[in-house]
Amino acid sequence: MGILDQNNFEVFHQRKKTLAREEILNLFYPYRNASYFNEISEHLMTAESIVMVLINKVESVYDEQKEEDVKLESPIIRWKNLIGNKDPAEAKANEPKTLRALYGVDIIKNAFHGSDDPKSANKERDIFLFPIPERPPEFQYIKTKVTMDSILKFLFPPNLEHSNSTGRLDLFALYGPIVCYHSVDACFCKVCIKIAKQQLEESIREKAANERKRLGMTAEIETKTVSLGKTGGKTAQAKKMAPGPQRLLTEVDVNAIYDQLCDKCKLHCDGFVHLTCGREG
Repeated sequence: MGILDQNNFEVFHQRKKTLAREEILNLFYPYRNASYFNEISEHLMTAESIVMVLINKVESVYDEQKEEDVKLESPIIRWKNLIGNKDPAEAKANEPKTLRALYGVDIIKNAFHGSDDPKSANKERDIFLFPIPERPPEFQYIKTKVTMDSILKFLFPPNLEHSNSTGRLDLFALYGPIVCYHSVDACFCKVCIKIAKQQLEESIREKAANERKRLGMTAEIETKTVSLGKTGGKTAQAKKMAPGPQRLLTEVDVNAIYDQLCDKCKLHCDGFVHLTCGREG
């Protein structure tokens, strides 16, 4: 099994068994009328075979020539490339390092089999009653949505001496989760809005300049003022068609804006959180 690990394969399911004639017929059904079908059947029923469902062990590998991570192809394609030509004689002549070239005897006793495409792979998996290979989803812990500190900020905001924590908890259950980011237009005073938008426009111009440089362009592109938060006059259809929020500022930009905010806006950033639907109703 070392060859599988070296080529970034993972054995998702495996079974060692002597194939029944019905399984062989289903496996090689397109060749059922071929002159060599009976010979294949007799060969496979003489000893045990190892039946496996293979998946990619990793999503990408580092390519030293390209000096970057490269996404792996489908395990079906990669396995077919690894085992080589179905005729060991052809494999030894043209692909001497493939598995059939190393271990195959002839076109009947070529030692390995591989699905041709996803459709045949699903069919062959069903022949041996293997479950569908699915990876469990990776759990992501998002601090801004689930920390106890954020929940306490929402239940006991600094502007309320005796907040209705029970009622606010009901709102959290209905309209949550809560987030710790803030809208420039909705959360800041007029002076701080101007400061934040100046920083945002500078960031947009810098990104546009970097993109022009990357594409080899020299023409200047007009940068329009961007408004964050609410924009009046939008219809319901326009809101549905509008693109989602995009982060335009780096951590350095955000900290630069925060350092220039007035005490009241800083208090808002430090002490308040928002329901995700709070500004749009």
